[in-house]
Amino acid sequence: SEFKSCIISAPYGADLQALPSILDEIGINGEWAKSNLNSSERLPGDWRKLIRKVDFVLGILNGSSADFNTILEIGVAVGLNKPVLIFKTSEALLPLEVDALPQVRTSLSDQEAIRFHLELLLRKADKGFRYPVSAKSKSHEPHIIY
Repeated sequence: SEFKSCIISAPYGADLQALPSILDEIGINGEWAKSNLNSSERLPGDWRKLIRKVDFVLGILNGSSADFNTILEIGVAVGLNKPVLIFKTSEALLPLEVDALPQVRTSLSDQEAIRFHLELLLRKADKGFRYPVSAKSKSHEPHIIY
């Protein structure tokens, strides 16, 4: 299972810097939103259809309020069982559910870091991708989250 295409989920107007050229170098067709439509106008229809057609999703989180749209799109990808790799360009905190996904804190101009983490993702694809399944608790006590 070789990865050939991805969606880049990033805030509108984000400077993707080295990312598109690195994707080209390694033979990945990367597409990203080129309009400023609100997520409610893009989802569930268009984005879900686009995500279904690609091999994986790259999420770009920059610590702005636009990260919420990216997190929503990452959630759609996870729901469709698509591999996700998150590039965090700031120290923004993530919801716990997203924090468990593969991610790297780096500048989008750091070509070495981007290439390294994309290659790790591609190697994982060669072995077959699957999200881990949570084990059932051995305790009969209900889990309470405060």
